[in-house]
Amino acid sequence: MTNSKAGELSHVSYQILVALGDSPKHGYGVMRDIETRSAGRMQVLPGTLYSTIKKMLAHGVIEECAPPAKERDVDERRRYYRLTSRGREVASKETERMALLVRIARKKGFAPAR
Repeated sequence: MTNSKAGELSHVSYQILVALGDSPKHGYGVMRDIETRSAGRMQVLPGTLYSTIKKMLAHGVIEECAPPAKERDVDERRRYYRLTSRGREVASKETERMALLVRIARKKGFAPAR
């Protein structure tokens, strides 16, 4: 789930947490959310998505949940996932870490200052 000993999340893990930040989703819904939010610049392939979800479940940052009421009769094979409180905390810390990196990069002239 992490990229290094420093504890930062992998790009895919972070994107999954963000996708689940507003509501539970099934795997395909997570993939669509990531692609839509990024205007097509980011895509996660199914194999990568589901292997990452498996690790995230084991780490307790997401959990399986019942489908939303409006989708209960759509496809019973779909597995829905939601953030745990730990997952929300991990996503928040990673967001802060990345914001710091962006501030540093801006100070060094790599991106326009706001």
